[in-house]
Amino acid sequence: FRPAKGMNLLWFSFVWVLAFAHTRLECPRPRSGKTGAKTGPCDAPDDPALPAHQLHPGLNTIMWLESIPHPGAPGRLALSLDGVDEGFEDCILLDHIPHDEAEKSPSMVDATTWHRSSITVWIPDVACERCHLQLITVMSDNFHQLPENQTCAYKYAQEKGLANATLPTCAAVYHSCAPVTIDGKTPRSELKCSLAANEAELEWPFSQTKQAHRVPSEYYFKGDPGLYVGKRLASGGSPLAGCGDPFYCDPQLYYNKVVDVEATAPFASLAGSCATGLDAPVLAYAAVPATGSDASPSPAPVESPGTTKAGPASAGARTWACSSIPPLLWACGVAILMARPP
Repeated sequence: FRPAKGMNLLWFSFVWVLAFAHTRLECPRPRSGKTGAKTGPCDAPDDPALPAHQLHPGLNTIMWLESIPHPGAPGRLALSLDGVDEGFEDCILLDHIPHDEAEKSPSMVDATTWHRSSITVWIPDVACERCHLQLITVMSDNFHQLPENQTCAYKYAQEKGLANATLPTCAAVYHSCAPVTIDGKTPRSELKCSLAANEAELEWPFSQTKQAHRVPSEYYFKGDPGLYVGKRLASGGSPLAGCGDPFYCDPQLYYNKVVDVEATAPFASLAGSCATGLDAPVLAYAAVPATGSDASPSPAPVESPGTTKAGPASAGARTWACSSIPPLLWACGVAILMARPP
């Protein structure tokens, strides 16, 4: 795509917005406050001064924040080997975590408005002094070079031979890692991770055995929409279709529910120290004290405030970018005027 003459400034603003999207862990506390780390497997080098967050074998609630939403974009959680940024692909804890389609645009420059979601994962009986919990989120839409009705695969899984090498590599994947300590029995180097076993413990309905397009580390076009209530997953839908907006697809128009989450589902339960912060206000990364204790290191948000919702693709994207980024407000206004037909 090449912007028309007179729209270059607008296009620059729009791309600038996307360059700094999208998601990071909130609890456990991640290595950095970045939400736009495309170069994996983590968002920043490990800082030994950042305490590892205590997790326990069994159910643990994990929270993350989204600074810019993208419809149908799935999440994946994985665990590294002890002390290194390796082993993620061999130890996926949960994949195809649905995206909250009820989310409207937060303000990227105001971290207190970022949108919180949560899921509860199963941590195996593993001993980790300093492993790293990795969250990846995949932009599975045509704006990020994935054509409609197509599937892409995660680069690092392809390199390990754990995803279809003939599929195009997902062009935009965001990474966030948090140091964790786990007080189980099996050393991480000896652990044989099993995604299927984790899914069984959680009674996870969004697996390949339940829905064919949900292959681990492979992602179908806008294939993982969901709806969250109280920051907890309430339902999952079929792949989104017919919505061209890269930021928001109104669930009343585009969401087709296929799974209702039972209130007793383990993955929707609250467990562990992070769960205590689910209803606390969202804080900017620098405002959260670093702690390795069982006290939640990062209490996070109330629902994102009702900032301007992205509407139809082009106009909505312009409105969103301008309303969310004050330094570009004047530039966007000029660009919009320049883009108007004579």
